[in-house]
Amino acid sequence: MSDSLTYWHNALSGKFGPVHENDPQPGWYRTRGTRERRAAAVEIFVDVDGSLRAVRDGISVDPCAVWTWVCMNPVSREDYCAVVERGEPWPDEVPVVQWGHNALSADPVELIEAEISLLWSEASVWLGEIGAVGTQVQADRCANFADRFSELEKKAEEARALDKRPVLEEGRAIDARWKPVVSSASSAKTAMKKALEPWLIAETEKLERSSCFGSVPESVKAGSSGRRISLRRSKRVHVADRNAFIAHYRKDARLFTDEAVQKLLLKMAETDLLAGRKVPGAELVEERVAA
Repeated sequence: MSDSLTYWHNALSGKFGPVHENDPQPGWYRTRGTRERRAAAVEIFVDVDGSLRAVRDGISVDPCAVWTWVCMNPVSREDYCAVVERGEPWPDEVPVVQWGHNALSADPVELIEAEISLLWSEASVWLGEIGAVGTQVQADRCANFADRFSELEKKAEEARALDKRPVLEEGRAIDARWKPVVSSASSAKTAMKKALEPWLIAETEKLERSSCFGSVPESVKAGSSGRRISLRRSKRVHVADRNAFIAHYRKDARLFTDEAVQKLLLKMAETDLLAGRKVPGAELVEERVAA
């Protein structure tokens, strides 16, 4: 046991000394908070009789039992007193929206939307006040805001899925009932058109041969009720020489301005570069983004 505040002073500056489970060090600390529960304030000190004591949110606790939970979370004495004595929030604490009893009967969409709005209002005012994140405390608060918005995003997504589930299940049931019927009709239609195709082609060619030069023959049709069926002319590309085809478009600017082509090429390059293969004209660039 030590009555020195050396460990606490060093920890406040980011220099954490050796930590031993049964060797609590005096100072002011806090537990790690959660989304549902704020961090508890902990003071470890040497009593007048020389014994080491600890209090957690004003309640006496075993210093050894609480030490490993707080040793990496030192706080300034000023912040400790502000929380314990004046009931102020921790500097990095994000406000929690409290709803009354009416919230139980309110529309969950309106509740979550209102919570997001209130939280964003608080966050945007705070960002305007600090200008830019410049300290560890500000960084922690910014991250805590992001975490709370992430929680609300998840809550909204889960509520949306739950709200939509009956409609989806009903839609799937309707699809399952009708899809075989629609499919059988479609298959039968296609089969009949395929059976008709050779006759339409033969009759069309016969009509074309018998037509006068320069005249446009009337199309051959089949069907005496409903929609009549005739041949429909369409064109498709047949690649006879793949190498020549690729060579022709290789330098075409349209190819590389196409978004789908760009995505495919970047994905191929990423796969090759990650595997250690060289890609002329490309390299992996490390980017750092908040996640």
